[in-house]
Amino acid sequence: MLLKRKKGCLFYILVFSLVLLALLIVHEITRNKYTHTSIIVAHNLSSGKIVHFNDKYLFSKNDGIYAVNNETPVIKTNKVMQLYATDNYLYACDYESGTVVEYDCNYAQTNEINLNTGIKDFAVTLDHVVFVDSKDNYHIMRLQDNAEVTDFEMQSFSPVNVNCYYNDRFKIFVSEKFSGVSVFACNNPAPVLEYRDKYANYVPYVSDKFAVISSTTNGSIHMYNYRFETGEIMSDVKPASQCLPVSLKKDKEQIVFIGFQEPADPHMPPSEYPILKNHRWDCVNVIDSETFEFISSNKTKKYERIIYADENRAITFYNGHYLTYSLEDWEVIDKQKADEIKDGGSYTFETCGEYIFVFDDNTGELLNTISVA
Repeated sequence: MLLKRKKGCLFYILVFSLVLLALLIVHEITRNKYTHTSIIVAHNLSSGKIVHFNDKYLFSKNDGIYAVNNETPVIKTNKVMQLYATDNYLYACDYESGTVVEYDCNYAQTNEINLNTGIKDFAVTLDHVVFVDSKDNYHIMRLQDNAEVTDFEMQSFSPVNVNCYYNDRFKIFVSEKFSGVSVFACNNPAPVLEYRDKYANYVPYVSDKFAVISSTTNGSIHMYNYRFETGEIMSDVKPASQCLPVSLKKDKEQIVFIGFQEPADPHMPPSEYPILKNHRWDCVNVIDSETFEFISSNKTKKYERIIYADENRAITFYNGHYLTYSLEDWEVIDKQKADEIKDGGSYTFETCGEYIFVFDDNTGELLNTISVA
């Protein structure tokens, strides 16, 4: 009788152990293994790691500026530079020294300026004119004579956000955090749009007809459709998925808005936002550019970052894979391994032209090129 009881106890212990082992195996298989990975998503609105210039995709390394799939640099440098390109000129900026160098289509140096101060961001709207957000002030520099342009209303600028857009009418956009926004037309010192709202902190889209203004009020995010013809806000839309905007582009007749939800800790420095353990969710919203109504609105899981989106699909990085979703029903339509991403590493995903470029932030190496054509 005692022997039977012992055998029964051993059986239950064995069953319990097997169940526990199975649960541990399932947890190991399903747990996210990339929580200490840093994912930065850049959308190439201003200066970036990669640009499309002279029919080539160019990126900067420690010893030069290279064309993708080319082992010889087209321009030799002694450090990594931030790049910007117009139709006719390539600009390379050394953020530490404050140097901006201009090159023509033959990669010959044509102009150079040096502010002798660190730079946080820079952009180019007109050839030979550089907008520089430095550590001490905001500058508009004319490269031909290394002189500062002063015929713009500099009092409306502040060194917070600079983005430039190219179309037939508007070439300069400046966002002034906490005080409102200003949009400038090419060669016109007077702003064509001045929207004063202390909560308006970002203009992610400007066309020849309207500007999209994002405003954060008491934790709620609104998007305003500002029509230039009337000078009025035509609509105020609160996105279904509450996210801070990081990118907004027009794709055919629709506007695609990508954003992320800030970490729960209000005291967390922005430098720690990209670490996946601090991530909450990303969102992608598609808006009709005429009616300004939402066509679709979706958000990701925790630890899942959106690295690309257009009017039909979104591509994310999640737990070692690239997932492609249909925006119509948010179903996964493709899945690929992301072998180049390791836990604890830091990576930048930058979209330029028809590709997503994956960089290792520690080495500056280009690790992968993902086609979105």
